[in-house]
Amino acid sequence: MHEHEFRMPSNRVSTRGLCGDVKRHRSDAKHHLRAERKALSLVSDAVAAQLFALSAATCFAASQVTVKRGIKETSIVSSVLISLTVALGVISISVVFSPPDEIRLDGVVLFALGGLAAPGISRWAATTGIHRLGPSIAVPITQGARPLLAFLGAMAIFGEAPSLQRGLGLLVIVAGGWELSRSREDARSLSLGSLEGPVEEAAPSARFFRPGLFFPLLAAGMYATSDLVIKEAVTRLEHPRFGALVGMSTAVLLWMLGALFIRPIRRELHVGSDVGWLLISGVFSGLALISLFSALDKGDVTLVSPLVAAQPLGVFLFSRILLKKVEDLHLSTVLAGSAIVVGTIIVSL
Repeated sequence: MHEHEFRMPSNRVSTRGLCGDVKRHRSDAKHHLRAERKALSLVSDAVAAQLFALSAATCFAASQVTVKRGIKETSIVSSVLISLTVALGVISISVVFSPPDEIRLDGVVLFALGGLAAPGISRWAATTGIHRLGPSIAVPITQGARPLLAFLGAMAIFGEAPSLQRGLGLLVIVAGGWELSRSREDARSLSLGSLEGPVEEAAPSARFFRPGLFFPLLAAGMYATSDLVIKEAVTRLEHPRFGALVGMSTAVLLWMLGALFIRPIRRELHVGSDVGWLLISGVFSGLALISLFSALDKGDVTLVSPLVAAQPLGVFLFSRILLKKVEDLHLSTVLAGSAIVVGTIIVSL
């Protein structure tokens, strides 16, 4: 009897120890499960960011090429207003079906600033560059400089540190863009009246940097600025489609005010019979902006911007289909554009 009573406490201790082990195992299992879910969430976000970025690249490419078909008879200012207004309609429809639960003023302000840069200013600069140089040259220059500027901005603002591999990819992108800028002897001419002034023929010694290159480079700077501002905005207002709506509304308002109150811009309003291509371009532009904002909501600037810069691949394809009677694609153009694509792949690996 005494022996039995002596063993009972020992059995209780053993049972308690067993229960403690079970609790610890359960706690460890929950910890590992949370870690696995977090890892899967990060992977899922990265994959989603890549898919959204590639979708944006494809839609931007289609928008750039179709706008080329629409500005043969329609002025630059009119083409910008038409395409941006159509894009605003596309984005508005998407927000109606999925409105934001909460709206923060600081997020709205940042989205508006991002829209002012792109597509507000960038759209005009990009469209002018396309008309002067053709999409197979202007778009790769813009998208070659864009990730470089975005990388530098991300390093300075968000503390992102690109690896040596990504630095190598950027060099390939810049080299491809530079070669594309020299792949033709003459740029296409375009008179924007007092908005731009007369086009002067560049001297032979200055052909390595033509005045027409200013426009795709300006577009690149505005796109990169917008990427950085939007990346900060989505951390404050987590609804990328509503952000795209705010940004596009700002751009449309900017151009409408310009058309109403600035006489040189108002004089340039002219719509031709090819306006249908501008409507198509606006649809693609709206889809591209939704995809871009969604990509920046899911991934880092150093991942999204290079993938969006893969537009030349889509431009080459759409140019061959839609612009074969408008623009010739030369071997040097294809090789240089392919170099930019290879560079963006290296950066994103």
